[in-house]
Amino acid sequence: APAAAMAQALAFMRWRARVDANDVEFVLAPARGLGEGATFAPGGKVFDQGLLGSHVLWVLDFDCCRKLSMDEEGVA
Repeated sequence: APAAAMAQALAFMRWRARVDANDVEFVLAPARGLGEGATFAPGGKVFDQGLLGSHVLWVLDFDCCRKLSMDEEGVA
């Protein structure tokens, strides 16, 4: 499940946000307690993968990303 979420995030960055996703980092982290008032971003998901327990996927480090032109040069 986390691999599918990573693929969706990369596809979103390339085709919707139009950035190259250069050097972005995916980080698995323990899920925070879901106490009163806790919210997740739309579409956010807590993964439960046996040994890892409940965890979430964060995407970090966008400082090397650049705009991606949607022509042959940018998409190739």
